Amino acid sequence: MKSAAIRPSSILIVDDETEILSLLKELLEPRGFEISTANSGKAALKMTEEANFSCILADLKMQGFEGVEFIRELKKIESPAKIIVMSGYGAQVIEDLHNLGVSDYIIKQIDFDDLFNKLSSFRQSNECCCRCRYHPRGQPHT
Repeated sequence: MKSAAIRPSSILIVDDETEILSLLKELLEPRGFEISTANSGKAALKMTEEANFSCILADLKMQGFEGVEFIRELKKIESPAKIIVMSGYGAQVIEDLHNLGVSDYIIKQIDFDDLFNKLSSFRQSNECCCRCRYHPRGQPHT
């Protein structure tokens, strides 16, 4: 059963490189983010069926089920998560993904201060007006 509430600090990181998943989790959890990880787009889609995430940080190039396919599927199921794409591609390629609902992008080699600032901004924009941190602004208390 899917949890209806979106916790502002909940992030799903999707990458087929386990080293990237581990590194990002180690860097972001001490900063107050609740991190879940998936090593494929298919695994991540299954996770989004079970829980809402405030942000999904997804690699664009993955083996098998690539990031673009994953993002298209997220759009089909109307995921409320903001999407940040990680990629070694240039900014123009990533900017073309905005019509699929991509909120922002990070170019690999990842600038961790930049990533933290973007995630913090998303977290603040998802906080409840009463700062209870259990649902986004504009959605009623349950």
